[in-house]
Amino acid sequence: KGPWCELLKWGHAKFMQDDIEGAVLLYLRAAQLGYPIAHVNAAWLLEHYLSGTARGLCTSTSPEDCAQTLGQLAVHMWRQGASLANMPIADVRAAEVLLAGKLVEKDEMRARTVFAHVAALKQAPGAARARALVHL
Repeated sequence: KGPWCELLKWGHAKFMQDDIEGAVLLYLRAAQLGYPIAHVNAAWLLEHYLSGTARGLCTSTSPEDCAQTLGQLAVHMWRQGASLANMPIADVRAAEVLLAGKLVEKDEMRARTVFAHVAALKQAPGAARARALVHL
């Protein structure tokens, strides 16, 4: 409970109203307050938002620069959510984004480092370890 719970509820309401930009901003604010699920929600929306045509979150940059910035933010949010909540699957998703090179500049070395880290975690759920191992 706390102020972030309200932010999460408002973020979900914005998402349900198809106001993706509003939802992202609310989830990013909740993430600043340290709520791990907000990091993951923001990352997912940023990742999927980039495939859309609206770029309202970046009004002063070119579409290419905006996509790169939002892609980097998505990777950062995945990684933060993973570390705050001990959620290795979020690390795997960040590495998959890095490996694909669609949202951010392709970085195979960084992606493989993250995959190796998740694969080595003894407490990682089987699905996270399996997805990491597939990429190694």
